[in-house]
Amino acid sequence: MRTILFILLLFVPVCQTNAAKLPYKNARLPVGERVDDLLARMTIEEKVAQIVGWWHWDERTIRSEGKMFTKEFYAEIAPHGLGEIGSINLSIEEDLQHYRVTQDYFMNHTRLGIPVIRHGEAAHGLMRLEATTFPAPIALSCGWNPELVEKIYNHVGREARSRGILHILSPIIDVTRELRWGRVDETLGEDPFLVSRLGAAMVRGLQGSPDGVIPSTHVAATLKHFAGYAATEGGRNRSPYKYGPRLLLDTEIYTFRHVIGVAKPASIMPAFNEIDGLPCHVNRWLLTDILRGELGFKGLVVADYQGISRVRAYQKIGADDADAARMALNAGLQLELPNPFGFKFLPQLIADKKIDPALVDQAVRAVLNLKFQLGIFENPSLDLKTAKDLPLSQKAGVLALESARQSIVLLKNKDGILPLDPNTKQRIAVIGPNADVCRLGAYSGTPHKTVSILDGIRSHLGDDAQVTYAQGCIFAHNDTKDSYKNWRYVNTVEFATCKENQPLIDEAVKVASAADIVILALGENVLLGRESWSGQHIGDRSTLNLTKSQQNLARAVIATGKPIVLYLMHGKPINLGELTDQLPAILTGHYAGQETGTAAAEIIFGSVTPSGKLTVSWPRSAGQQPVFYNRHASSNIFPYLDMPLTPVFPFGYGLSYTTFAYKNLSLSSDTIRAGESINVSFDLSNTGSRSGTEIVQLYVSGENFPVARPQLELKAFTRVTMKPGETTTITLKIDAEDLYFHDASLQRVLPPGRYLVSVGGSSVNRTKPIALQTFRK
Repeated sequence: MRTILFILLLFVPVCQTNAAKLPYKNARLPVGERVDDLLARMTIEEKVAQIVGWWHWDERTIRSEGKMFTKEFYAEIAPHGLGEIGSINLSIEEDLQHYRVTQDYFMNHTRLGIPVIRHGEAAHGLMRLEATTFPAPIALSCGWNPELVEKIYNHVGREARSRGILHILSPIIDVTRELRWGRVDETLGEDPFLVSRLGAAMVRGLQGSPDGVIPSTHVAATLKHFAGYAATEGGRNRSPYKYGPRLLLDTEIYTFRHVIGVAKPASIMPAFNEIDGLPCHVNRWLLTDILRGELGFKGLVVADYQGISRVRAYQKIGADDADAARMALNAGLQLELPNPFGFKFLPQLIADKKIDPALVDQAVRAVLNLKFQLGIFENPSLDLKTAKDLPLSQKAGVLALESARQSIVLLKNKDGILPLDPNTKQRIAVIGPNADVCRLGAYSGTPHKTVSILDGIRSHLGDDAQVTYAQGCIFAHNDTKDSYKNWRYVNTVEFATCKENQPLIDEAVKVASAADIVILALGENVLLGRESWSGQHIGDRSTLNLTKSQQNLARAVIATGKPIVLYLMHGKPINLGELTDQLPAILTGHYAGQETGTAAAEIIFGSVTPSGKLTVSWPRSAGQQPVFYNRHASSNIFPYLDMPLTPVFPFGYGLSYTTFAYKNLSLSSDTIRAGESINVSFDLSNTGSRSGTEIVQLYVSGENFPVARPQLELKAFTRVTMKPGETTTITLKIDAEDLYFHDASLQRVLPPGRYLVSVGGSSVNRTKPIALQTFRK
């Protein structure tokens, strides 16, 4: 009888005396007053419900069963309310249905009517069905274009909000230090200055403002992973951070300091790794002393998925699961995702006087504050037409194509083989496992359409062109050719052997032999580099080499004697070995998004001039690491017996179809003090025969300081588009704020010393430097 009565009552709005007059229901009151009023009315069960989430690991089953689209389901799992609902891969119509059902239940059928937040991922586009997919962050960063990045993520924020997804667990602003790591494609590169500028643009775009105010068309952003996640031992996911606290503060935490200061992200997510034995999720020094105290962060601290449970599983920290929750809350964690592993013990911990109830209130306050800021207590409706139009809009297509163009980097162009003449009648063979599929990378959505290299070339040249195709080899027997499915659903990878691939290689040789020129599309797919999250689902590699079958394919095609253009589609640097010298032209697009093939064809055939520059240095082998350009000079003294110190392709490197020259470098002052800035000016000339865009880079090299500085550091950059023969004066600014670092006492200082300032087209192609003296005020 009680069950029947409950179900009947479920569909009747909860009665609240004078509900309309309750202060927290009054949208005209300040957010702080509304939070105070609501918090005072909550039971401990209702409070804990707001600082935990719900998610189901088997999204295909729960989606097909349909229970997640019913109010009864949430009445059973969340009778006291809920903080957030995790990411489930849904269509647009399913998203809107899910939003309506969940908001109806939580706002009309729980005691206090607190709405729930549905969160999602948006590393390079909304990770959903029918969503626009842009270049992966490692590709997007090669454009060095914060203005374009902000426009892209502004659109992403709109797509998410139109589908009722209000909180985005992106962007990643980890500084890449280990290239064996499977998540390199999700990062923005190896330089903290560049990562911080692009990361700030992502946050401004997602949140729709520069000051942290989130309009009704946009979403809350989450910076992650705090901190050191991309610099762990052996490049193995979730392993310990391997450097000291000073480098952590000046490199990994630097990016968070800048983005928090200039873009005001709504939330921060701790990393899985431990720092000096203490996991980030229970690290009070990191989450409170540094994040709150030194960086001044005011928002919500959200756990990574299973963050508290991993503390128990990996480091064996805490007396039991409840004790791990106590440590996390005391450290500064405020919202446990995706499910209540540890925070479910908070009521008992309070009863046992093992935690301060004020810490729970503080966490609840942070969650409620975000919900009020997002305006969801006013229960805004969604429009299906808007949600469907956004990913199909002209704006989405233009942004996807332009970002793909700017992402592609020309690594080699011997004898000017590129661009190819589209008007020359020639037989073109497009060969390789990445020729007839558009690889999107990890954490990708599923766009309405994608353009492969083969599709792009055929479309660009038209019906009269003679374009043939051969697959050449396959990566794995269970390669779905869908990046999301490869990332999410494929566990143990069934790699194809060289013997199994030999017939495909033989066929490719026949196709190449009959052609005048070959476009060879090689690299990786997500199965060769992705997030490792279980023993059956791994993605870190001990090598950066092409797979053996791809090496065999490349050598066989080279042996035909045909001219070859290599196009690489991948997530992290590829070690080509001797193939680098044997191939006349090499392009890298990384994972360039849904318009990959269109942009690649435009660059190969010269309607677009390549402008991308690398944002990670490419080592000669995995064993040459670390090879990032901004390491300390003492690591750069003795080479290995079997290879030089230099990378194959350095940070900031990228060729064009034209050339540029730098002259007349000057500084507006040869001294700088705290709070000041100086201008750096120089003349830039396009010395080639084509229009082109140069990515100008400004570097400093510190000396005469109390502690060693990196051998080189990026401190400014800009994109300059010029006509052939044109010369222009460029002025960049160095802020004293960007010259600070932490001393031996871990104090952030700008002591007396000297920086050598230079400019150029890469980290190795620079002008003669000019000295800049630093002084305390």
